[in-house]
Amino acid sequence: MMRVSPLQNHLYWTDWHNQQIVSASKFTGRDVTHVLGHLEQPMDLKVYHSVMQPVGVDVCSELSDADRCQHICIQKAWQQHTANSAYL
Repeated sequence: MMRVSPLQNHLYWTDWHNQQIVSASKFTGRDVTHVLGHLEQPMDLKVYHSVMQPVGVDVCSELSDADRCQHICIQKAWQQHTANSAYL
C-alpha cells in the first residue's frame, strides 16, 4: 500500500502487490471493492468529487455573448476573467 485517500464513508488506496485501487468502509473495513485493476505500479491516488469542491460562481458562464471569450475563459481571483487563445 502506498497512498490512502478518504471520501465520504470510504477509504481508497493503491495496492502495489495486486496492482490495483481498492476501497472499503472507513468505519468497519468491510465492503472491500476492487475499483480499478491491471495498473502498473500505482504510486499515488487523489480522489475528486463534487462534494469536496468549494462552492463558487462561474463568472465565464454569466458573460453576455459580446463579452464571452472565443476560445478558453479562465476565471481569476476577484470575479474577473481572461480570454486565452486555443493555441496554448
